[in-house]
Amino acid sequence: HTQCKGLFTVRNLVHDRGVFSSWGTADLDIKPSCGKGAQPPDAALLSFKIEYEVNHLPSFEGMNRFHWTGKPGHDAVIDLSQLASSGAIMEGQGKITYGLQTDSTFTMGDLEIASDSDRLNVRGIQGAVTAGGEHLRVEIQSQRLVALSSETSLEAETLQLKADLLDWRTANGSTELQVETIAMPMGALKGLKLVSQSSDNGTTLSSATQIGVREVNAQGQHVEGLELDLALEGLNKKDIERLTQVMESLSQDGSPDQQTIRQTCEATTDLIQTGFAFKITMGGKTTQVNVPDRYCAPQDVVTAINAANTGVKAQLVNAGGANPWHI
Repeated sequence: HTQCKGLFTVRNLVHDRGVFSSWGTADLDIKPSCGKGAQPPDAALLSFKIEYEVNHLPSFEGMNRFHWTGKPGHDAVIDLSQLASSGAIMEGQGKITYGLQTDSTFTMGDLEIASDSDRLNVRGIQGAVTAGGEHLRVEIQSQRLVALSSETSLEAETLQLKADLLDWRTANGSTELQVETIAMPMGALKGLKLVSQSSDNGTTLSSATQIGVREVNAQGQHVEGLELDLALEGLNKKDIERLTQVMESLSQDGSPDQQTIRQTCEATTDLIQTGFAFKITMGGKTTQVNVPDRYCAPQDVVTAINAANTGVKAQLVNAGGANPWHI
């Protein structure tokens, strides 16, 4: 039996149910699209072999408790068996609450990705996931990340990523990334913190981003206490939901037809042309920049930023290529 939804395909599900417990196995494939127009099952980008066991006896914590493992699958474009130092790349346990919410913690074996001149190593990965309806909460921690290439290198220690989304479809909620230390050939920084908060205001959505660095040492310079706050307000909620639906349909149906292409263009155009405002905070001074309806071309945004006299200057750059203009 095969079931496909969005980017995920569940194959070869085998489930045995007992009176007090159940157990089973399944193949979980991740690929760019599934459903109508999709490639054959062996075209999966990633593949996992999932084994699980569920305890049906209720407790104060929830209706069911479960344990699961995820091992490298086969016939995938990326061979995960070469990325993990242990057989089971992921393992977790959790529960299903009486409110039909799924909670699970997980740990992951150290990952090692290497090619002729590039290498990525991630160690000490663990985290937790909570999902129910439109709500999604994720927390991931890693002790150390090392990325090496022929041109540069990066080493980061004590990484933590948190996301608490009240509605994952519109990214309504908060995300936070913290990295204690980052070292590169050009210098090092300590105490990086990036916080993003999105809120639903009924017909519009707003987003605020805070960027902070405790200490920077680069090219003989030492700087402490860097902070920058950005806020984006007045994004049309219906346009964002419409664009999300179009993208979900695209991921399920494979190659886009002319109608899907037209809907994507219309949704994107409507979103950027309904007008919005954003705020820039530097040195304790906050300035609001308003971009009015139907004046949301890149040059209009540049003009609005420069007219606000925030201490931040913007310009339009032609970088070439299919989408040449960048702010």
